[in-house]
Amino acid sequence: MKKLANLVLSLLVTLILVAWLIQYVQMEQFLQVMTGLCLPWFFVSVAMLAVYQWLRGLRIRLFITPRPSSGPLFGAMCLQGLLNSVLPSWLGEAALVYLLKRFFAQGVHSSAAAILVVRIADLGFIFLMFLFMATFLLDQVTRPFIIVALVLLAIIAAAVIFALVVARLGMAREPGARREGMAGKITGQLQKLSHSLAAIGEKKIYTPMLALTAAMWLAQYIVFVAVVWALRVDLSLTVIFGVYLIGFSVNLLPVKGVANFGTHETAWFIALRAFGADASLAAMLGFGSHIVILVMHAILGGSAALYLYSWRGEEKASAPDPL
Repeated sequence: MKKLANLVLSLLVTLILVAWLIQYVQMEQFLQVMTGLCLPWFFVSVAMLAVYQWLRGLRIRLFITPRPSSGPLFGAMCLQGLLNSVLPSWLGEAALVYLLKRFFAQGVHSSAAAILVVRIADLGFIFLMFLFMATFLLDQVTRPFIIVALVLLAIIAAAVIFALVVARLGMAREPGARREGMAGKITGQLQKLSHSLAAIGEKKIYTPMLALTAAMWLAQYIVFVAVVWALRVDLSLTVIFGVYLIGFSVNLLPVKGVANFGTHETAWFIALRAFGADASLAAMLGFGSHIVILVMHAILGGSAALYLYSWRGEEKASAPDPL
């Protein structure tokens, strides 16, 4: 029932936002842009998205013991990227937990702890980029950027407080303590998450994690640049940087449209309008970039699914027979 409610809510978000934005799209211009896609820049965007997913795989690999080879992890990141681009709400994170369990035998709590740590790192890095823009590109900062930055800061604070509360619960109770009722079960799950966070803290992996995070988001920004240039739209790097920041921040919302339709376009529309683009161009770029990005994820995610299941089959075939 809860999954159905999420799907219905996502569908409503898509219908409302797409109905609002479609009025600004000039279909002749939109079709001309899509049919005139610059293929060299499209392939650059696919390549840079692959680099981004490879860096994600290297980062999550820091949390896995024993550390698997980077190839299967790269495949898992590409497949999760595809699932995250089409699943409603935050089910993409649940998909990552499943993939880590399915292909790398990682526990649910250890995977959830790793995701919590890397998401806090992502949020902090994006907020630093907002500060960079506010400091060095002050004349470009508009009200939407200030609002998004404040919301992002609130999300970071909430995530950090949640992590601290979980850590406090873990210190307050022994692993074998008896748990009764729903509250006891929830506390027990949070305690397991706390022990997984403590295990991560003992690994001392924060320096390489932060370095990989910085490299990831640089690669992601280049993806945005390549997508815009593939659509043959002349935007400055500063404007694309602003779209990139707002677009990522909107993806943090607990509610997304079906396949992110509506929410993606709205983020691009708001950002481009904030930089003075006319409404038709902003709406056209929102829809056009979304289609291109979905195709990119489909190429990488589909290829990754075939590779992962082939690799898994070879792993099972090469495993020694039980005595």
